[in-house]
Amino acid sequence: MKKTILLLTALMCGSLSVMAYRTQYDVTEADWKYLDLDFFADNMAFKYLSKEDRTVAVSSMWPAEMDADRWIYVADTLVIPEKVTYEGIEYTVTTIGSGAFARSKIKHLVIPPSVREIKWQAFREVYELEELVIPNTVKIIGDEVFAGNMYYLGSSYPKVVVFPETVESLGKGLFAWSGDPFDDRQMATFPRDMKEVPERTYSYSCLKQWKDLPETVEVIGKEAFRGNLFKSIRLPDGLKEIHAEAFRACDNLKSVTIPASVTFIGKLAFSGEWGYGSPIDECGLETLRMLSRVPCTSELELKNTVLVVPMGSKEAYRKAWNLSPDVVIKEVIVTGIDDYSIDTPSAKDTYYNLQGQQLKTAPQKGIYIRNGKKVVIK
Repeated sequence: MKKTILLLTALMCGSLSVMAYRTQYDVTEADWKYLDLDFFADNMAFKYLSKEDRTVAVSSMWPAEMDADRWIYVADTLVIPEKVTYEGIEYTVTTIGSGAFARSKIKHLVIPPSVREIKWQAFREVYELEELVIPNTVKIIGDEVFAGNMYYLGSSYPKVVVFPETVESLGKGLFAWSGDPFDDRQMATFPRDMKEVPERTYSYSCLKQWKDLPETVEVIGKEAFRGNLFKSIRLPDGLKEIHAEAFRACDNLKSVTIPASVTFIGKLAFSGEWGYGSPIDECGLETLRMLSRVPCTSELELKNTVLVVPMGSKEAYRKAWNLSPDVVIKEVIVTGIDDYSIDTPSAKDTYYNLQGQQLKTAPQKGIYIRNGKKVVIK
């Protein structure tokens, strides 16, 4: 008679937790159905994706022995197989399933080139994972793949992550809640043609060093870098949108320059954190410097922050952002624009002179500012 076993599915991460069992051979047919798994091979559990194409997803580890007080899987190095054989048929591993290795103790991970997709929370709370290079065959990376636990900010991981240039989709909250203020790690190396930093990508990750984003990034999503420890950041010159709370609670930031290309800034994008039953705690931001003239119509929390704007746009900013009278706004001639290009005037373009005044007629020969850059009219 088979031993009685207790099998629990971890609802939050979708991974397999097993208590009081000894081997995979003790699993009954009813257990297979309950766990939504199809077969075991190489101490891993798999699920069919297509029997016709002979493709499978790895769903979890199944160690020889384990109890409720131990992590799901413990290993210095985990090598996910490219091929597995079951009942004489060879299958290709093309997917890492939701929560497949969540909470495992893995230091090094090898993902085979056969993998095309990494699903939701596949490596959540894998607190010892170090460098990870994702193969260029991976096209889709799901939400919260490397996320931590929002109630336990005890480790930084992975130390280094390199995304492939060919990735087509990055999920939300990839590294959310995975920080440790006493540890150091790098921001991921994102694809060079990346257009958007997804929502909550590094929310509360306690990152200390800013790593420049690809110049192709046009959108920074909601709460993308909330709760980090950056002292300075450099935003891409072609950035267009900074969504709500993107840099909220980044209290070490002192000064930020918004590129002239930005057309939208979401509410509380640079605000401090909420207190319990108290007003908004003041952020450390001292100066918010704009290179453009009124880039949005969204509200922005700027208590105790000096807003530096181009000459002649003070009242327009106050009205556009519904700023209170006590917000200090300083007008300056836009400087720090060292590069320039030869330009042919166009009726649809807006030009400013070097004093920051908008031209009402077509520019004549000389040097002007268009879209935050110097142009020479010949």
